[in-house]
Amino acid sequence: VSIKVGDGVTGDAGDLSITSGKTTASGSGGQVTITSGSSTPTSSGDIIMTTAKAGSSGVSGMIHLSTGASTDGRSGAVMITTGQGVQDASGDILLAVGSGDTGAGGDVVVTAGETTADNVAGGKVTVTSGTGDLSGDVTMKSGTATNGVSGAMTFASGGSTGVSGALSIKSGDASGANSGSVTVESGASTGSGRGGDVSI
Repeated sequence: VSIKVGDGVTGDAGDLSITSGKTTASGSGGQVTITSGSSTPTSSGDIIMTTAKAGSSGVSGMIHLSTGASTDGRSGAVMITTGQGVQDASGDILLAVGSGDTGAGGDVVVTAGETTADNVAGGKVTVTSGTGDLSGDVTMKSGTATNGVSGAMTFASGGSTGVSGALSIKSGDASGANSGSVTVESGASTGSGRGGDVSI
């Protein structure tokens, strides 16, 4: 099944809109469900969402994934998850910015929601590895520099007109053996320079 909007010669090309039904009753509006085909012996089909590449001038189109605003209550959540794996690992979630050949690389920005209510905290940002007999690692590092200085890592709480937030770095508690160590060290210098300082 192929759905295609006609091409344009002058001006913008035509749009393609898919909208489910609305209701004036107490129920919810209609859902929009996109599901790839299944396969009994092998893999199910992919779902590919991509914008077309840009022409000789301009930028490629944006993909905007957002929930609607709410007039009374919480707005909807955005959930990205992979399916459960059976007799194998579950699928990965990969978030990557495309490469460029002029100027700085693109950013990845993760920001929790703000609130204008009094004496209420803004949203949290939580990064947690997977649980198991051995839990997964959490690795945060800047990229490798091929000609210059690698990127800095900054861990800081935000400023405040009252008391700023605390910064805590600790290993987890252990009930049956030693707890993990905390190591703070600068990298070694393999050239003519010296190792970096550690200031506490």
